[in-house]
Amino acid sequence: MVNYRLRLSLFCLLMGLSFGLSAGNINIRGRVLDESKQSLPQASVRLLRPNGQTQAGISTDTSGRFSLIKLPAGRYTLEVSFIGFITHKQELSLTEHKNTLLLNDIILHEDKKTLQEITVVGKANEVVVKGDTLEYNAGSYRTSEGAALEELVKKLPGAEINEAGQITINGKNISKIMVDGKRFFESDPKVALKNLPADAIDKIQVLDRESDASRMTGFSDGDEETVINLTIKKSNKRGLFGTAYAGAGVPNRRYEANATLNRFSDSSQWSIVAGANNTNNSGFSDIASDLGQMNNIFGGNTRGPRGASGGGNSNDGISTSKVLGGNLGYTLGKQGELSSGAFIGNSDKLKESAYERTDIIASGNTTERGRSVEHNDKYNTGANLRLEWKPTDKTTLIVAPNVNYGIGAGNKTSSSTTFRGQGTETINTSSLKQSMDSKVSNSRIHIDLSQKLGNKGRTLALSLLAGINTDDATGIYQSTLTNHLDGQITDIDQYLETKTNKINYRARISYVEPLGRGFALQGQYQIKGEEVKSDRVAREKQVATGLYDLVNPEYSNELRSHFLSHRIGLALKKATDKLDVTAGINLDPSHLSNYTKIGREDRQINQSVLNYSPTFRLRYTPRKALSLNLDYRGRSFQPSSDQLAPVRDKTNQLVVYEGNPNLKTAYMHNLFGRFSQFNPSSQSSLNIFAHLQYIQNDIVSRTRYNPATGVRTISYTNADGNARVGLGGFYTTPLPGKRFSLRINSFNSLSNQIGFVDEERNDARSIRLNESLTLAYRHAGLDTSIKGTWAYYNVWNTLPQTAQQSTQDYRIDWDTNVKLPLGFSLEALLAYRTSSGYTSSYDRDQTLINIGLSYTFLKNNRATIRLKAYDVLAQQNNIYRESNALSSSMLETNTLGRYVMLHFIYRFNQFTGNASVSDMKRFDSRRHPF
Repeated sequence: MVNYRLRLSLFCLLMGLSFGLSAGNINIRGRVLDESKQSLPQASVRLLRPNGQTQAGISTDTSGRFSLIKLPAGRYTLEVSFIGFITHKQELSLTEHKNTLLLNDIILHEDKKTLQEITVVGKANEVVVKGDTLEYNAGSYRTSEGAALEELVKKLPGAEINEAGQITINGKNISKIMVDGKRFFESDPKVALKNLPADAIDKIQVLDRESDASRMTGFSDGDEETVINLTIKKSNKRGLFGTAYAGAGVPNRRYEANATLNRFSDSSQWSIVAGANNTNNSGFSDIASDLGQMNNIFGGNTRGPRGASGGGNSNDGISTSKVLGGNLGYTLGKQGELSSGAFIGNSDKLKESAYERTDIIASGNTTERGRSVEHNDKYNTGANLRLEWKPTDKTTLIVAPNVNYGIGAGNKTSSSTTFRGQGTETINTSSLKQSMDSKVSNSRIHIDLSQKLGNKGRTLALSLLAGINTDDATGIYQSTLTNHLDGQITDIDQYLETKTNKINYRARISYVEPLGRGFALQGQYQIKGEEVKSDRVAREKQVATGLYDLVNPEYSNELRSHFLSHRIGLALKKATDKLDVTAGINLDPSHLSNYTKIGREDRQINQSVLNYSPTFRLRYTPRKALSLNLDYRGRSFQPSSDQLAPVRDKTNQLVVYEGNPNLKTAYMHNLFGRFSQFNPSSQSSLNIFAHLQYIQNDIVSRTRYNPATGVRTISYTNADGNARVGLGGFYTTPLPGKRFSLRINSFNSLSNQIGFVDEERNDARSIRLNESLTLAYRHAGLDTSIKGTWAYYNVWNTLPQTAQQSTQDYRIDWDTNVKLPLGFSLEALLAYRTSSGYTSSYDRDQTLINIGLSYTFLKNNRATIRLKAYDVLAQQNNIYRESNALSSSMLETNTLGRYVMLHFIYRFNQFTGNASVSDMKRFDSRRHPF
């Protein structure tokens, strides 16, 4: 028995020793990176035995590192994988002679085929952060049949498009849209929004892009812009692509017709766009904009009868437009790129407005109510060219001229009544009738040249800019003012002629010296100037002849202005793979010479100022899916010539403007911040942005009110304290099962605006909150979402006699697209809005219903017939509220109203290309050119 127990004990001891040896004491350590040397967190690391079984496994940490510990000796296969990347396999032999095996960095390469398949599958990768680029997966957002890019962009988290077509993403305005890294109709995002089909887009990339001069030197010059780059589906790179549609509707004979023809390849792209409609779809920004001088010809800052046209946007009213445009982009091998574009178009707009404005008066507020009808008919044409040429690997030349020309005619009638308080006593009534013909031209050329000196990063760069603008207008101005306090009636009947010419220029030279260890120093000198010549002649009608041939000097004026500034700047930059920091300071001496004459009063003003403007910039990207950006930029700005001229402009009978020659130069502080993070394991994305602004010696308005006549006199003064704080962002994540996704958006701001009312200071402090929550579901042929939005706006003034004003808007939207059998599709939008805090005439609920049925047929689903009803209940309205330190107003403009349209849509082939962000930055050496 003892012998048996002894044998059993020895057996257990040997088994324990054997187990201990099998556990081993060998460690493996390594790091996983992508092709750009950015760490890959949450990558899967497995150590496999020869029979394929797992010996050990772990995920990489936030820096991409991993450790496999206490491993026995033997032969193994190391397997590293990450979604969207090719799996890495490596044979290892572990021996007891080496306790720790340190591996070289493991580089994973993108599996483009897998990425494309993931894109098609569903909504898992709605948003991905890649360094300083935010990339949206277009396949995660379904749009209606025949939809343009605009409908797709509106669905993106953090994106907004206002009624004028301005895109904002994460609080930043989008200045241009590019296609596969090439410019598309230069700086007019509206062309792509209104004309490119949504179903051709693969990815939507949003990134901050430096100016041409900055990319040449690697130092920011403050002209950074936020752009969208569209990458096109790979499968569509064989021939022409185009879409054509035509539609007719009732009532009011609504119609739409549009055709786009495109060809995109790696080396070239061209597009032709043509369209006509009377549904407010201009397609080009220059066509949609209003006539330049309609508000200026009839008295400085005139907005109809004291603000009748205030607020709103260029898409108010009902517009009929026609346009034809073309765009060309061509890659000149390795030596550069050529792009150009041209357009011609017409826009005819009818705008009807009703408004109510409360003016803050120290002795008691006044209220003005009025209506106006405005009609504008304009023709515009323009062309641009951009050549980027690299004759050697050290020399880059960019030449970019553009020209625009427009003519137009407009007329406006309006009437208003001013009351004391909220309507207890009538102060005055006014009526206005005006007409105008105008001509506008703009020409500009921009040249950038850089030369690298040697191979160490030394760079000499030159930037030149020159432009000429002319704006001429003639028209008739007729107004009648009735003072109900004393019964006096004043009539004005004049023929006005204005001519404005502006010449601006800028030259800048900079030199970059590398200092080693990622440091570089930049010195720069800049000279910048502007010359303005503006004349207005007012002629009265002679009763005897009925002709406007009697010059009235009291309503005529002359302006001559010359502004010249210099800048001497020095900046230091440190750049690594993860960190890019720049700090600098600029000295800005300037001189303003201004001559103004109104009537018999004239004044010559000369002002010289020396300012400084520090700069700071931080780009921190610790890993591919995480980035932090900070930008501080200070700048000074001069008062305008009108604000300085100490003469009275009283063309508008109710508002007299008077300049102040003692105004000082103002200084603006701006701090921008953005944090972006993408979590590969949860496929969630978080983006937060902030903006702080504070202005010293800001130029603010000072109002004096005459209670006997109801006339206000507005002059200007300097004040400290105008400020704004903006904070917002969005979060998006798929829910378990990945058929549902959740999106949270937040846009908030707090501001302070100063004004003086009858010598008393008033601080108008406002807060805006805009929060929304979206739940989306997508599976098979169903794509539906429900979105709730709450908006809060509150303004309180420091003057005791002004009441606090707040409004709240509640909105719920249900948007759905359903693929039905036999080629049918159903789309519907149901939106309900209710509000509180508006005046009784503007405080209305609204229910908006759009619903459409589509049938797609022919080979490859090339043709679609769609019947769609818009604003079924005829409840849509355009209502705006504006508040500042001097007044608050409500404005409502006319809308298209209810209509039904039948469309025929035809698609021929599809365009292609799939450039990455690196293609966009092909000539971008800003990260660390030295």
